[in-house]
Amino acid sequence: MDTVSSGGDLPAFAVALSTGSVAVMNYNSGNGRIVPTTSGAQKFDNSAPVITFPKSSGPVSHPHMALQYNDEVLIPDLGQDTVWRLKQSGTNGAYAIQGSIPQPKGSGPRHIAIHGMCFGFRISILLIIWLSALDDRLFTIHELSSTLSVQSIPSAPNGTATTFATSSIVPSNPPAGAVWAAAEILIPKPSTKFPTPYIYVSNRNTGSQGPNGDSIAIFEHVNKGTPNEGLTLINQVYTGLNQIRGMEFGNPTDGGDEFLVASGVAGSGGVIVMQRVDGGKNLKLLVRNNNIATRTSFVWL
Repeated sequence: MDTVSSGGDLPAFAVALSTGSVAVMNYNSGNGRIVPTTSGAQKFDNSAPVITFPKSSGPVSHPHMALQYNDEVLIPDLGQDTVWRLKQSGTNGAYAIQGSIPQPKGSGPRHIAIHGMCFGFRISILLIIWLSALDDRLFTIHELSSTLSVQSIPSAPNGTATTFATSSIVPSNPPAGAVWAAAEILIPKPSTKFPTPYIYVSNRNTGSQGPNGDSIAIFEHVNKGTPNEGLTLINQVYTGLNQIRGMEFGNPTDGGDEFLVASGVAGSGGVIVMQRVDGGKNLKLLVRNNNIATRTSFVWL
């Protein structure tokens, strides 16, 4: 129906926002666009400006994702070790940088997710009222350090974030010559079947591969709001895949969140579908298709 330029080199991520705009980030050129749509979302508004990210913390900028959070769009920048905070301008509605959430130097923030449930209940004879559910924690997967961190989301534009925990996602006893580069993070919303929001992150071994392939690490966010808030490793599930970059859970509306599709960007592991078991603490291989070429992203229909 329509095509628009990303405005830069090597676009590595695109996502539709609830506003009707589409965010696209250019990994090599350190810039991106947030492009509105018109005509019932069938046309792009090509007047959207290119957003260039500053190079204040290193020689390159590598924006790798876009995540909508309230009225902001958050951009993890692998080259600048920060998460940029973008907001629409009051004058022309275009997005611009308003602040950032710094990350550890040399960590290479790649992808992010936001979650953090605070539950409250009021009980009467016939009624239980759900009082609140608040997403107020930023989970970041760092490619260069292969770590997962959990932080508070500070006040905009440049409040100070508290880092509650940082954990390695690398499996124990890795093969000799392994070189790790974390890739994806997914936190499915809780459901009746899966009430605990476990965190699923993919290990990506870009070095010498072992016979079991790369693993998906499963973490739990524990003790929120206490001095012992942190991350607990629940499981490391080996997949037979090499360099898992693309993985996605199915749609929760039809029970599809029970299933995870994944592929590696290298090797001959094909495409797999796994099933969440033990309440989400583990993943069981259901099917592997070695005839499908390697894939880097999936969309469930």
